[in-house]
Amino acid sequence: MVSLLFTCFSISAADTKAADAAPPTDAFGQSVAISGSTIVISDENHNGKGYAYVFTRDGASWRPAAQESGLNGYAWNVVTSGSNFAVGTLYGRAYVYTAGVQGWQRTADLKSPYEGDKSYFGDPIAFSGSTLLVAGEPNDEPSSATQFFVFTDGSTGWAKTAELSEADTAPGETSAAASGTSIVISSEPHNGRAHVFTDGPKGWVQTAELGGPDARQGYDFGAAVAISGDTIVAGDPDESKGRGRAYVFTKTAEGWRQSAELQTLDAAGTDQFGSAVAVSGPTIVVGDDDSEGQRGTAYVFAETADSWKQVAELNPSATIANSGFGTAVAISGTTIVVGTEGNSGCGELSINGGASQPVDCDPPGSYGAYVYSETASGWHEVTDLHRPNK
Repeated sequence: MVSLLFTCFSISAADTKAADAAPPTDAFGQSVAISGSTIVISDENHNGKGYAYVFTRDGASWRPAAQESGLNGYAWNVVTSGSNFAVGTLYGRAYVYTAGVQGWQRTADLKSPYEGDKSYFGDPIAFSGSTLLVAGEPNDEPSSATQFFVFTDGSTGWAKTAELSEADTAPGETSAAASGTSIVISSEPHNGRAHVFTDGPKGWVQTAELGGPDARQGYDFGAAVAISGDTIVAGDPDESKGRGRAYVFTKTAEGWRQSAELQTLDAAGTDQFGSAVAVSGPTIVVGDDDSEGQRGTAYVFAETADSWKQVAELNPSATIANSGFGTAVAISGTTIVVGTEGNSGCGELSINGGASQPVDCDPPGSYGAYVYSETASGWHEVTDLHRPNK
């Protein structure tokens, strides 16, 4: 039986920005998620345990609200939907938590169909309403192909209702996203394809196969995918000799059609633009965790009448190297969260190609996730979040 710790706590505004001295094993910000006034940030290995930290909006501030923990590898991935969030693990479990009058409560404990504690369950994981997609592997061997399981929240709780498969699924990294009655999944390396499944009278049926213009064996199209309503974004960080691209697909009466190809003008040969993607309505965020000497960058695009236009570039400070800023991105409405995978500290923001503006700083060596908000003058950093002191 996996033992989980649930804690509700109240912390002062000063403590919200404070960080413990993080050991090298910390992964705070490796996975981030946001839904409305709730942000969830993972740290799958802190002192031998995994944690999911919940922050909630309080006026203009974000404050710690709860934390969940489990074995090492808990919260490898986190996702949110409405008043719920879910975590995937590296030991054969996925968990669902729901906000209630007594705080966050665990409402589902989903077990991998594979035997053994080494089975991945929730790498990746996707969440929309009463639908939860959990990817599973029978063990941690690279030769194991990923399977995709759909769970539905019904009158008796969460239950497995479908198993999805791609015709060309191969062992390797996977990505997935969900919105409404649609799920998009991709496994790579393969022949560069992402697949869309739709829930209907006959259950979950594959309704589209998406690919980039250069989709072929070895390319990373679909290394990251996101969906919001009638818009799908698929990243390909290895396209164009590693500069990367992100492709936008729009659902029409004839089906899903590519409607835009996103790139940044300042991409260098070592960039990985498209390594993370997120979309909410008319806004797309693309992460590039390898730009500027692995400091990382996140780019914001806004939909116009006939295209998508880059409107902001989110950067960590030039003095912070190897932060992996942009390794994870999430968006809900006018709020963006950008995660890191290493050291992070000061940050600066360039709006619409203008001069970089220094923003809030924390001591170097801390691990964090950055929150940005859109105002009339563009995107601005609101705060940087860290593992709260206990």
